[in-house]
This record gives sequence, C-alpha cells and structure tokens, in this order.
Amino acid sequence: MPKIKVICRDKNNYERQNINEIEKVFRNPNPTIHPQFKAREYVRALNSAKIEKIFAKPFIASLENHTDGIKSMSKNPKLINEVVSGSFDGQIILWDLSKKIPIFDIKSKHDMIKGVVFSNTGNEFLSVGDDNRINLWNKSLLYQIKSNETRNFSSNINSASVNDLGTKMYSYEPSSTYLIDGGIESIDHSFYGKFFATGGSVLAFWDYERQKPVNTYTFVNEGYIKVKFNYVRKMFY
Repeated sequence: MPKIKVICRDKNNYERQNINEIEKVFRNPNPTIHPQFKAREYVRALNSAKIEKIFAKPFIASLENHTDGIKSMSKNPKLINEVVSGSFDGQIILWDLSKKIPIFDIKSKHDMIKGVVFSNTGNEFLSVGDDNRINLWNKSLLYQIKSNETRNFSSNINSASVNDLGTKMYSYEPSSTYLIDGGIESIDHSFYGKFFATGGSVLAFWDYERQKPVNTYTFVNEGYIKVKFNYVRKMFY
C-alpha cells in the first residue's frame, strides 16, 4: 500500500481571529536561507539615498490661471522663461516662468484649443482649435494692444470678462487667421523660415504669406493625430 502524507494546519495559528488583531507574518531569519541578504539591503539603501537626492523638493510653483484642463503647451525656442499653454475652454496664456505670472491671458476665438506652438524666432505663436481655424499671434501686437488698453481702454480689444479666478481675460485679435477644410488635431512650426504644418483629416504644409496650404497630403483615411517637424532633415512627419 502506498503511503500518503497529509499536511494538516490549524487556522488559528496563521489567521486573525478578528479584524482588530495584527496580521501574522512568518519569517525565517536563518542566514543560510538568505545568502544575498546584506547585498540586497545595501542596494536598497543606496537606491533610496539616490532617489532622495534626485527628488529632493522637486515642486517649485503652481501656475493656476487656467480655468479648464490644459490641452497643449509649447516653450519659446529663444527665451527659456516663456511658455504658452492652451486649454479646453479656448483660453491661451503666455507665461513668464521667472516671475511665475501670465504675460497675456487670451480668450481666443477657439471653443477648444487643440494645439499651440511657438515660431522659430520666438516672436509669434500659433494656435489651432476645433473650429478648423489657425490663429497667428504676434507678441509685439499683443504688447501694443495691452499698452493701449492700459492707457485708454482701446477699441482694439473686443470684449473683456472675468474668469473664476478673478483674472481679466481680453479677446485679443490675432494678427492672421488661416482656414482649412476638415478638422485639425495638432500643429508644429518649422525651425527654418516662416512655415508650419498641421495634422488632422489631412497633413498640410503652410506658409505665413498664403491663406491656403502650400501642399496637403493624405496617406491614411483615419487622419493624423500628431504632426512633428524633423529639425535635422527639414521635413515633417
């Protein structure tokens, strides 16, 4: 007859009797069972010290002027302290990171911002939305409008409103507006010259001086979510 060995365990030895009791943890401290114990503890302590130094006080500031979620951001290639961001409610903010304040708080014509990008010179930035429009914003013109508004409430500003944070938002006029047939999902600017590309139902290559795309490309029927320039090869994909 074969012998069958049966292991019988009493639940009272390893389970809690009620929720107030501490979980029972069984650990065998026999060093022969843990030959790499000291090495593992050394690696853990070393990694912990490195992580603590890397992530020591990483939070610097919170920029809270947006009233809705942020969809897109772009940094100025010529000024390290300037960033532009666009949100789902059509708000565009040009930030001064050194002072941590908004330079321009723009209520654009877009119902929702799909993308924002700086030009290669850093003097302009573009925005695209769900209205199939591409707006070109010139910083010099924005400064001029803001200066006129401060002096005599110039008529260049169409309307003003106060957001939930109590910040005045003016509807500035873009310096140029471009239209395209079909939706737009993203935008990117060329590093060379005044050219930019948009992605959406079609890929489109644009010139500042023309109101229609220079070239359009359709390779797939589903459209394009993201478009990006290759700064080395002077092409986009």
